[in-house]
Amino acid sequence: MLALLSWITNTWWRLVFWWKKRTGWLDLHEQIEVTGTIVDMVLPGVDGDRDFNVRLDPGFEKYITGFGGRLTTENDAVGPSLHCEIEPWASAELKATYAQLTVGARVRVRGAWGFDGVHLGVSMWLEIPAALIRHQPNVREGWFEIHPVAVIEILDAVSKTQA
Repeated sequence: MLALLSWITNTWWRLVFWWKKRTGWLDLHEQIEVTGTIVDMVLPGVDGDRDFNVRLDPGFEKYITGFGGRLTTENDAVGPSLHCEIEPWASAELKATYAQLTVGARVRVRGAWGFDGVHLGVSMWLEIPAALIRHQPNVREGWFEIHPVAVIEILDAVSKTQA
């Protein structure tokens, strides 16, 4: 029964994500790889995505500017960041790596780059229906992100094993 419920939930969110990519998502048709420091771990939302924000290393700023969108991080103390999302149907290996992430960890992240302009700045329960009927991105409340994340590498762990 739990497997069936999980399948139904994942199928629903795949449909929402599919539609979102046709209504308020600008697919930039590029796989990007960035390095940086995790500045925020976001609790899983109603859509089941596992989210985190990465303050990018110098040289990667181009991935969070443009379109008039706001920068992901609202906290000026940590500076702008790139939002990253792992989908509920991601591999067990990717989910296990996510479970090891902590604020302050240095990471390398690779995945599909896009501009998420679905957000209105209101409850997700209102944003989802609005995204299903809207036909252009909301650039005032949107942001750049890697969604879906394909690979996460924790660089701190790599440097310790090589030392």
